[in-house]
Amino acid sequence: MRSAEQLIAPFHLPVGQRVVLAVSGGVDSTVLMNLLSVLHPHRLQLTVATFDHRLRPTSAAEQAQVVQAAEALKLPVKTGAWAVADHPAHGLEAAARKARYAFLRQVAKAVGASVLMTAHHADDQLETLLFRLARSGSVTGMTGIAPMRRWGDLLVVRPLLTVPKAALVAYAAEAKLAYCQDDSNLDVHYARNRLRRDAVPAMKAVNAGVLQHAGRFSRDLEATMLLAQRQVNEMLPPNAAAPLDWHRYADEPEAIQQLLLTSALTRWHVQVKPPVQAALLGALAAGRGTKQFDVAGGRKVVAAYGQLSVRGADAHPGAVTLKDLNRWYSVGRCQFGVFTHLPAGARKLAAVPVAPVLLRTRRPHDEVQLANGQHQLLRRFFINQKIPQPARSLRLVAAAGNQVFWVEGIAPRQLFAGSQTDILQTVLAMKSDTKDEAAHE
Repeated sequence: MRSAEQLIAPFHLPVGQRVVLAVSGGVDSTVLMNLLSVLHPHRLQLTVATFDHRLRPTSAAEQAQVVQAAEALKLPVKTGAWAVADHPAHGLEAAARKARYAFLRQVAKAVGASVLMTAHHADDQLETLLFRLARSGSVTGMTGIAPMRRWGDLLVVRPLLTVPKAALVAYAAEAKLAYCQDDSNLDVHYARNRLRRDAVPAMKAVNAGVLQHAGRFSRDLEATMLLAQRQVNEMLPPNAAAPLDWHRYADEPEAIQQLLLTSALTRWHVQVKPPVQAALLGALAAGRGTKQFDVAGGRKVVAAYGQLSVRGADAHPGAVTLKDLNRWYSVGRCQFGVFTHLPAGARKLAAVPVAPVLLRTRRPHDEVQLANGQHQLLRRFFINQKIPQPARSLRLVAAAGNQVFWVEGIAPRQLFAGSQTDILQTVLAMKSDTKDEAAHE
């Protein structure tokens, strides 16, 4: 096991940095607390934060065990609990996550810390990649857990992300550390638990170095996508509204043309299914005649004599990227934004991931997560809700990729409380100058 200094070295934290350390009492966070305790208070000023979700009869005793262990290490500790009355009937896991991170943010504010440390490890990274592969397979959706990430005014760092779970268990055994076992991690009704029980051991059996491979894959993919996007931005003309002359790309490999086409359509806030994309590329390669393809919102993608364009977009709401946290964006007579805390006088629409959220109309592959946790195509959801066909293309949605978190005119309680693939969530909020906001409930 690496030393505490070695674990925090990649993050370049200054001497005396105030840090909130999230400790659940499980082996991962217990080991991290034990390792980092030698740095307090001369190198880092640590505060242990432990939260009782009150979901199991043993949770209070587990929290008391964390407090006792922290005090034995001479670390200050803050405790919190989730009132049973606040437990929702649906979306319990996401709601618990939200309550926990709200508590961690409160602790950070109270102690003046700007860094939050969590104990995600190498097995978590592999599980996340497998989960996202199963869910989408999209290259952009395959990025794993970041070792360091900005969350509003907090920096979230994960010192154990390259450390295997087995190494943590071995360290705890050697150091004779007491830790808690969460029986819910054995419940195979959850997809992650099934991956942990079945897929991860199978992959380790194929190659014992799979955890290192997963970490390298996640890191390299993120860097590759950043470089690819820079190149795409250079290849596409700066005027996104003008028709695109495809002749300049005719000699590029098909895979490059597909990436350029996807990026060009994304700039127009259009998404098409793979067969339509293949047909578009074929029409552009032919360079003669005109072919039109209907897309969401009553628009058409047109390939005419090697020129690519979109028609009919002006009749429908334009997409707005809610890129910056804690900022309002005007959309019609309303204002929308993603916030770390719900602003006074604003209406909460949904919990959303920290990643930029797009406010737009529907796309072909959009899906929602229902209150019971099941996923459903937005098209099918609209049908089940008996929303008239003409209205479906005009409803605003808030989405990250194809995952829709809010639908105009749909009560938030009908959808899942948050994403299972992103532990850090923020609030999508809306305010209006008009008194009638019922359409946005």
